[in-house]
Amino acid sequence: MLRATGLVTLVGILMQAAGFLRTSMIAAMLGVSLDVDAYNLGLIAPTFIASVVVGWLQTGFAGRYAAMLANGETALAAAYRARMLRLVAAIALSSALVLSLQASAISALMLPAGRGETMRAAALALQVVAWTLPPIIIGDYLALVLNAHGRFLSAAAAPLASVLASVVALWQWPTVDVGALVWSLLIGNALQALVVIVAITGMGASFPLDTRLARGEVATSLRLAPALVSGSLLINAAIAIVPLQCARLGDGAAAVYGYASRLHGAASQILVVGLVTVLLPHLSTLWAKGAKSEILALYRQIARLVVLLAAGVLVGVLLMGDLAVEVLFARGRFDNAVARQVAEVWGVLSLALLPSMLGTFIGKLAAAVRDARALFVAGAVMLAVVWPTSTTGVATGSLSLVSASLALGVLATAAAWLGWLRAHVRVGPIIADIGRALGLAAGLLVPAVALDRVVHGLAMAQGGIVELAVRGGCLAALAAGAVAVPRVRRWLLGTPA
Repeated sequence: MLRATGLVTLVGILMQAAGFLRTSMIAAMLGVSLDVDAYNLGLIAPTFIASVVVGWLQTGFAGRYAAMLANGETALAAAYRARMLRLVAAIALSSALVLSLQASAISALMLPAGRGETMRAAALALQVVAWTLPPIIIGDYLALVLNAHGRFLSAAAAPLASVLASVVALWQWPTVDVGALVWSLLIGNALQALVVIVAITGMGASFPLDTRLARGEVATSLRLAPALVSGSLLINAAIAIVPLQCARLGDGAAAVYGYASRLHGAASQILVVGLVTVLLPHLSTLWAKGAKSEILALYRQIARLVVLLAAGVLVGVLLMGDLAVEVLFARGRFDNAVARQVAEVWGVLSLALLPSMLGTFIGKLAAAVRDARALFVAGAVMLAVVWPTSTTGVATGSLSLVSASLALGVLATAAAWLGWLRAHVRVGPIIADIGRALGLAAGLLVPAVALDRVVHGLAMAQGGIVELAVRGGCLAALAAGAVAVPRVRRWLLGTPA
């Protein structure tokens, strides 16, 4: 499991690096212009639908499919994946058609009447971006199949190919505008689906035409859909509300939030994607075997690592976020004033990193046991916090408060997930480990901040990437030195009793 996690994480880092290259190209060429606002707004509806459908598949399909494979039910598994593929393809194609045809009406719902020019540009973007849904949804579904068979690297390579293709397409596009952004994105998503299809074909997985054997299993997945989709709708509605509320603050606010969200999402993905990819099928197998003690030990290990990783990233963002944004994006139409705005929002979003990681990992157990009610409660909690807080932010004209609404919602949701976990495993040891890890992190933060202040004074004359490398390297060395202490390393990496 650890080896697969490491490989997927490495691919994820490469993907994020390529994604940063694309984002820096957009920042240099378009800054926080109307084109970038329209592009970000056009992505909201397709991203929302894809997240909801994939969330349903993770809970309603992936866990049960992994259990079939673990129990040796190969014929049933083949019929199940084939029948689900047809259903998923129909959902993806019909959703894309509706979004494309109703792009103007959907954009009008997202923006106030006074933002007519932005509304029209967002509608044009949505007409194209809508067609990213079939390759994204079908590709993600087939990636879940690959993960269940232990083909984690093949599934992880597909998003990397997608980002690289979109970077090349954007670079070669004659005129960089909102059209170049959406078409290059569509090209990348198409390649992502193609890579996954090739991997499935190479694995030799069959998709039989006669799928009557799996009729009952698919019916069960569909019966779970209302509750699962309702919960996923609430969670993703809360996430989508934030950029929509930012757009109400005026031109450029949605773009600023989009850049900050990209930076925050990159950190989250690097820290989460490797383990999450491997975790769901592993938890499904453990749950099918009734191995609750192994599940508890696994979550204790995860909690220890998550606290230290999230604390380290948060401190790094707060100390060097403005410098990192300037190094990555501050060129062309993206000036230093915009960089400071982006860094501020990034710092606020980073407060959600720890609760987001904990909630995500606990949510995978809910997906493994197919608990639709838990997902609904988590979504309701998050929306109940994000909606009023972000509305207050709009009323006061505060982009930081609108952004903070997401962090507060994630924190409340993580508390709800811990409450749910208590009904399935003993959470006392997990909470104790979180407390000890927070104490260890706090012991590192004080010398880390002091060290950074000294290094900043010495390196600031160099500026730019040199200063960022020196300061980041010193913090990384301090963290590595602490982990190198045998007692600390044994506690972090050893298997809890």
